[in-house]
Amino acid sequence: MTTTTTTTAIAPAPLGGGSHINLSAASTRGNGGKKKNKKNKKKSKGGLKVKDKTSTGQQQQQQQQQQQQQQQQQQQQQQQQQQQQQQQQQQQQQHTSSKQNGNGIHSHEQQPAARGAVEAGDAGDKQPPKLSLTISSSPSTTTTTTTTTTTTTPTAVATTSTASSSSTAATGSTTADGAREEPTQGATKPKKAKTSKDKAEVSNVKRKWKKPKTIARTKLSDVVPPPHLSSTINLVVIGHVDAGKSTLVGHLLTQMGVIDPKLLHKCKQESARIGKGSFAFAWLLDEESEERSRGVTVDVGQKSFASEHRRFTLLDAPGHRDFIPNMITGASHADAAVLVVDASPGEFESGFDADGQTREHILLARSLGISQLVVAINKMDMVSWSEDRYQEIVARLQPFLKQRGFAIAADAIVPVSGLEGLNLKERHALDWYSGPTLLQALDALEVRPREWKSPLRATIADVYKVAGFSSVHVAARIVTGCVHEGDTVVALPNFEYGTVKQVLVAEERVKAAYAGDACTIVLAGIDEALIRAGNLVCHPDEEPPLATRIRCKIVVFDAPRPLLKGSQFTLHHQQEDVPARIKSIVSQTNRRTGEIEKHKPRALPRNSVGVVVIALDTALSLETYEQVKDLGRVTLRQEGRTVAAGIIDAIVRAERVE
Repeated sequence: MTTTTTTTAIAPAPLGGGSHINLSAASTRGNGGKKKNKKNKKKSKGGLKVKDKTSTGQQQQQQQQQQQQQQQQQQQQQQQQQQQQQQQQQQQQQHTSSKQNGNGIHSHEQQPAARGAVEAGDAGDKQPPKLSLTISSSPSTTTTTTTTTTTTTPTAVATTSTASSSSTAATGSTTADGAREEPTQGATKPKKAKTSKDKAEVSNVKRKWKKPKTIARTKLSDVVPPPHLSSTINLVVIGHVDAGKSTLVGHLLTQMGVIDPKLLHKCKQESARIGKGSFAFAWLLDEESEERSRGVTVDVGQKSFASEHRRFTLLDAPGHRDFIPNMITGASHADAAVLVVDASPGEFESGFDADGQTREHILLARSLGISQLVVAINKMDMVSWSEDRYQEIVARLQPFLKQRGFAIAADAIVPVSGLEGLNLKERHALDWYSGPTLLQALDALEVRPREWKSPLRATIADVYKVAGFSSVHVAARIVTGCVHEGDTVVALPNFEYGTVKQVLVAEERVKAAYAGDACTIVLAGIDEALIRAGNLVCHPDEEPPLATRIRCKIVVFDAPRPLLKGSQFTLHHQQEDVPARIKSIVSQTNRRTGEIEKHKPRALPRNSVGVVVIALDTALSLETYEQVKDLGRVTLRQEGRTVAAGIIDAIVRAERVE
């Protein structure tokens, strides 16, 4: 019985500058006789179809032939006679399929595993031979020359075929009976057999959508970055539900001249008609009927404005517990945050207590990489602009912010009234406060450096179509790199390719968008149904790995119970959230020194720091923190509350798409 084994050696492509673990592996598969035999029809150049069949009785006959050398020689002679008969039959019946009962390599002795490597050619074909193979079973056996052609598709994976315990030489392959197949000089070597998905640390996945033949890309040497890169800041507005975030943002935008007076007048009329006149400014951002009827923000609202020194993109995040994933979406797009707290009696306390969203929003903002924060103590008109109330809130809030990694200056905590519009743009006269207005505090924020020369990484926030246009509009934030009109891009993880037709920044058409820009990319040739919020846009051949297992350094917050091996949770990354579990706990480290305190502890208790390996139920396009900081952060949530957050230290297991 002929046994064929295929050994696959995968050389992993580099996944970037970060550390990666176990990204190369080899899998050995013995396919001979293990799978059901299928009819495999191949058309040769002569137009004739050759069918290859294998049966159990024939396999038993092969075992007998291998044991007796004389029977092998007889079989060789029979094959020669059958080949001659088949050649005569092919000449008489052109363009007709005939069954191949035995010739050369692809006789009835051929095993299923080896069948995909080389296909039998038409012995009577008048075309020049592609490969000449010399077969001999023993030194005393006569040789038979057979012409064959290969039809398999080449891949980047190196494949070597061996039979029984014989290994394949560099110049040919060895059959089960010791016969060597050697290509003649000047002949074409057989193409490598395509392998199936590998089950090692890097698994190969067939590409479902073909890469376009022509890929357009703007050369970085031709790119001149615009001056706004040094002045643009993306701000997310966070805080407990009903703290007055949308009203504050709406009034600030109105004072900055961004809002159309007709739109403001319409919102005032509609809100007064249903007895909610105080919601007029909030409705400038809360445009959905559900948001207006419930009086809470559901989706992230976005508006842009410019001050004397900065350009801002404001992201109004929801404060309700039910919409924390949407808040994470907004915060993941931000460079800095505005924390709005309610100064009304009892309201600050309810938001700052253990179950309030003020604490959780602070934790999430810091875990998502936001280090700059401006605090707006809102609704000061409800406490008659009391200095005592202001100082009380500062005394409780400032130590907690410092503990969580925010360096908050005293002049970055601003008393305001979003409803009355006081101390937002213009200073409100107060005897006890001499600090900046909210706009002045925002102007003092530092602009993060933009890595516009790095590979393109753009996170999708929304996908939609505009009536009358076939192109797909993608609202995204450029994390690194830049995208130009005419570029070919690919959306992960579905590998959907498209061409950039337009780029819009602040609703104005531009030639390109750069790192840090919140923009709209208009794509042609892409299927809207196959891309969604959370997907990543890249340039072809610069895609990050599709990770299924990662190693993370995490900080455990006030979790209700310790994190154990096997603990399940929802992992949030940018706009994506997928089920995940702790595969193993590597170590527990000291929070201050970073030194390892325990190796492989059984659990990580609350307020601890450790290194864990996390298995994802769905592959995500991830980067290590060292490669791209914004894409190297994750948040872990259980039962509706944030239990931990951390950074990706290494990609342990990933899918490589062929």
